[in-house]
Amino acid sequence: MIILGALLVPFFFYKNDELKKYNFFEGKVISIDVTHIKAKRRGRFGGGRAYEERYQPTVQYIRNNDTIVFTENRSNFFAKFYDIGDSVEVAQEKERIWNARIYSVWYFLNTYEILIILLIWGILYGFVIFITKKQ
Repeated sequence: MIILGALLVPFFFYKNDELKKYNFFEGKVISIDVTHIKAKRRGRFGGGRAYEERYQPTVQYIRNNDTIVFTENRSNFFAKFYDIGDSVEVAQEKERIWNARIYSVWYFLNTYEILIILLIWGILYGFVIFITKKQ
């Protein structure tokens, strides 16, 4: 576990540096739109069409005494768990202030980063289990 922690330190420094590009504000969910998106599915038993629901919360926050309202259009797994009136943290880019999103630790992790972390953790965990069983 110590090795895993040592391997993750540079990753967390990189993510911390990336988050410095954002300003953070307290926001409130004022409405939630649910859209149905037609998605082509390919499965084991043939393809087909299905509809996916995409939850798009509209968030209101205050920046420099201005009330800003935006709708989260990005795909966000956690959006379905929000209710109207929930407080959320808003991340707004410093360079492009029109680019705002609901902040979530998982939202800022790319899929490949999650897979690399899980792969390293799995290898180290397996190694530790192998070593402890040999003794």
